[in-house]
Amino acid sequence: MKHWTQREVRAGGTVSPDAVNDEMRAHQSSITTLDRSQLPADWVDQNNLKDYAMHRVYADKIGGLTGGEITANVDTNTPTNGWRCITYQTGLSGFVLVKAVTLSGFKGGSLYGEWSGNALVLPAFCNTLNNTRPGSPKYLGFRILVNGTVFAVRRGVGTHEHFRIFGNGRYPQGDLSIELQLHITDADPNEPIKTNAGDNIPQVHLYSARYLFIGRWR
Repeated sequence: MKHWTQREVRAGGTVSPDAVNDEMRAHQSSITTLDRSQLPADWVDQNNLKDYAMHRVYADKIGGLTGGEITANVDTNTPTNGWRCITYQTGLSGFVLVKAVTLSGFKGGSLYGEWSGNALVLPAFCNTLNNTRPGSPKYLGFRILVNGTVFAVRRGVGTHEHFRIFGNGRYPQGDLSIELQLHITDADPNEPIKTNAGDNIPQVHLYSARYLFIGRWR
């Protein structure tokens, strides 16, 4: 039986308020749930829409004028022939905040987001002081938070390679707070974290990093 005939009035039947209410709700929903695929041809174009009426794109590189190089928690006390990057002295405890972004003017609806770039995990990162033993597995993990809750998480890379983490969710109207975070595997007990000269050994470095978020509410 179709939804709008489930309370059809029949001869000799008892009429209840729901008989009217159900048909009214069905009629309203058939109008208020129209999307673009059901609208007349050429009805929606740039001439009759305000900015961000249906969606909005938020995109930028991460870092300064260095092509998306990560500058968060950078250790300057590294060897002269090494990266000035994250070491165990600056990035050991939990997740490191790489970038905080506010998505202004989010109107409520679907949110797609991704964070990508290139990551270097120091090749010697897996070695211990006694190299006759197997290396310790090391990973550079990534996480995206939206309003303090997990949006996407990935174990990450283990060498020098490209990374991309993405996700999708639905969120209410209002500005959204985004946090891009990374996490490095804790140091092995036998792992060297300083050179013989006393410099901090580079561990992970990110560059060419970008973020992209697309809010769609129509």
